[in-house]
Amino acid sequence: MTAWWPPVVLHVAVCTAAGGTLLAAFRLPRDALVHNWAGCYLAGQLLALVLVLSTGFLPWRLPAVAMVLLVVAAAGAWHGLRRGRAAVRASWRGDALCLAVAALLFPQLVLAVLELPPCEWDARSIWLFHGKGLLHWGGVSPAFFTDQRYWWSSLDYPLLIPAHAALCCTWRGEWQDQTAVGFLLFDAFAFARLLWLLLRRRGLGTVAALAVAVLYFAQGTPSLFYGESYVTGQADYHYATPLALAVLALALPAAQRSVPLAVLLAARAATTKSEGAAYVLAATLVAAAWWAACHWRGPQRPRVRELLAAHGRWLLLAACCAALPVLLWSAWKLRHGVVGGLHLFARATAPGLLWEMLVERGAVVARTLAAMLHGNHTTWLLLAWLALFAMARRGGAARSLRPAERLTLLATAGGICAPFATYVLTPHDAEYHMATSAARLLFLPHVLLFVACVFRLEVLLADGRPAAAGAAAGAAAGS
Repeated sequence: MTAWWPPVVLHVAVCTAAGGTLLAAFRLPRDALVHNWAGCYLAGQLLALVLVLSTGFLPWRLPAVAMVLLVVAAAGAWHGLRRGRAAVRASWRGDALCLAVAALLFPQLVLAVLELPPCEWDARSIWLFHGKGLLHWGGVSPAFFTDQRYWWSSLDYPLLIPAHAALCCTWRGEWQDQTAVGFLLFDAFAFARLLWLLLRRRGLGTVAALAVAVLYFAQGTPSLFYGESYVTGQADYHYATPLALAVLALALPAAQRSVPLAVLLAARAATTKSEGAAYVLAATLVAAAWWAACHWRGPQRPRVRELLAAHGRWLLLAACCAALPVLLWSAWKLRHGVVGGLHLFARATAPGLLWEMLVERGAVVARTLAAMLHGNHTTWLLLAWLALFAMARRGGAARSLRPAERLTLLATAGGICAPFATYVLTPHDAEYHMATSAARLLFLPHVLLFVACVFRLEVLLADGRPAAAGAAAGAAAGS
């Protein structure tokens, strides 16, 4: 029963070392937000995904991909040790401690990994089935992804989770269900590590940061304490959490230093599930339009050379990490005619169909989504945000929402409207389709609303600090 973990630990170690090599190649600033085991691990996962996708275009298979990853990881480890063994030991000591503490605090996650996945269809078996296809055919092969016998498994879905499931089993030499999902346990630990770093960087104290981190992973449907959602392969949780962490990263006071981390997290979301790619694309277009409007309306328009000098490194990192895997997979699907089954854009542009479906299904879809939001405990998060907002109104600076809060609340509303439009336009029976997937799709607005609560808590704590400092100064003067 314990033979599943050596290939998983080897895969995590290889991805971490290879990711460190990738980050070093971009010459990113040495910042603890990125240069930790979690940041290197996510970067290594994206590098491994690109190599797996390349098997659809080049004449090589998964064993060769594993060997290339191993060589890159060994080169990165040798380079890091050569530059300074003491610095490497100091930077990774805290990460090793965090992994050990996480393993001790959440032993039930290991038990969840040991549980066999279900035999019939659900949201997890799709990713495991695609991983088996990658392992059996040695990579991205038309023999699997164009076979119409497997149409039920949504063959057009992104391949990050299947690719790593297949690579873990490649290290083992055969398919095993526990090995295939075991790496998701370390993904959950990586998200927890980054959340802790972001909360501390945002100025929260140790107690407050620990309380917020525990609440994030303990409350609601995505509870880490009941670990099945994180470690058995439901991909919705693995694109929503990186997006929430990216929002926290971009809302830091010195946001430019956190751009590499936000890029890695957005890339992770875009390559995990189609919805994640759509959300990242929409956010990128809105941000680019807003940035262009602000800069080009100013008194001095920036030159292209100046823009590339200031932001070229981040743009190149984003292109390699986020755009390249999505473009490779999209090009392969287009070449071989692999398409999805919803055809939402075609249905939305069909004359009169949108209005007809809205009249027919709008009330049912809205009512069902509201019930599922309540079932996910999102309504309790909304009440918590309202309570924090009311408490913070005592301070003059807290009476208006900060820009990051407004954008987060707008994104939360967008995360609800997107599933609403999907189920209104679905070619399937709306109630059946919602019963199979809506609760998972609504996890993104849930975690975004949690981020909005964190922003309100920060405002409340910031208003309380001057008052506490004034009271202490008055007491000192009186004595």
